Amino acid sequence: MTGQNKAGHNRLAIIGWPCFYNEIMKTFVRTLLLFLFLSIGCQVMADNLKEGTRLFEAEKYRAAMSYLIKPDAQTDPEAMNMIGFMYNRGLGIQKNPEEAYKWYRKAAEAGLAVSQFNVGLMYQYGRGVQKNIPEAVKWFRKAAEQNHASAELKMGYLTVKGIGVKRDYREAMKWYRRAAEHGDDKGYVNIGILYARGRGVKKDPNRAVQYYIMGAQKGEPDAQALLGTSYVLGKGIPQDNEKALFWYKKAAKNGSIEAMKELGYIYETGRLGVKKDLGEAERWNAMAKKAEEQE
Repeated sequence: MTGQNKAGHNRLAIIGWPCFYNEIMKTFVRTLLLFLFLSIGCQVMADNLKEGTRLFEAEKYRAAMSYLIKPDAQTDPEAMNMIGFMYNRGLGIQKNPEEAYKWYRKAAEAGLAVSQFNVGLMYQYGRGVQKNIPEAVKWFRKAAEQNHASAELKMGYLTVKGIGVKRDYREAMKWYRRAAEHGDDKGYVNIGILYARGRGVKKDPNRAVQYYIMGAQKGEPDAQALLGTSYVLGKGIPQDNEKALFWYKKAAKNGSIEAMKELGYIYETGRLGVKKDLGEAERWNAMAKKAEEQE
C-alpha cells in the first residue's frame, strides 16, 4: 500500500470510528433503559402484591382488593386466590360466587393447590358454578396430590361415603393418614373412627383411642370429645369419669357441639359423679344452640 493509500485508509478509519461508537452507545442506552423499565415494573408488581397481601392478612379487605386487582399483581396465583376468597365471602366487595369461581379457577389452572381445593368446593356445593361431583373430585384430587391437607381429608371423606368415587375404606385410610401427616388434625379423628368400627382395618379400640389421644393433644375438638366418650365407656382405655369430664370440657371450649350437649345432659342428670346443676346444664345447652345457629 502506498503512502497516499495508507493515509486515506487511516483517515477513513478515524472518520468512521465515531459513527460506530455512537451506534454502540445508542444500543447500550436502549438496552439499559429497557432493563430499568422492566426492573421498575417488576418492583411495582412485587410492591402491589406485597402490600395487597399485607392488607389481606390484616383483614383490611377493601384496601387489599385495590392492590391485588391491579393488572400487574392479579397475574400472581396467590393474588387470584385472595381475590376469589373476597368475592366468595363478600369481604371488601359485594359477594359474587360467580366471580369467586372465576378467580379460583384461574389460580387452580396455574397449579395453586389451595385454589384447586376451593374450585372443588365450588363444584361440590354448586356455588358460582353448576354442581358437579365428578368435577369436584377431580379438583380435590389435584390438590391432594400436592399434599394439601384439607383436600386429602376431603378425599378420605368422599371415599368413605362413596361420593364421586368408589367406596373404599382402605383408600380412605390412606387419605386420612396423609391429611394427618400434612397438618389436618381431623385426620387423626377419622383414622380412630375407622379403627373403632373396623372399616378397612381390623377392629381395634386401643388403636382408635391412640389416634383420639394424638388429635386431642393437638387441640382437635372432635378427638377430645371422642376421647371423653372412650373414658366414659372404658373402650380402649380404662374407665375414668373424671378424665371423661375433663376432655368433654376441653372439647366444648374448643367448639365441639356434641361435647356441649353431652355436658348439658351430664349436669342435668348428675352423671359421671357430678352434682346435678340445672343452671350449668342450661348454660351448656344454650352454648350448643348458639353454636348450631352460627354454623
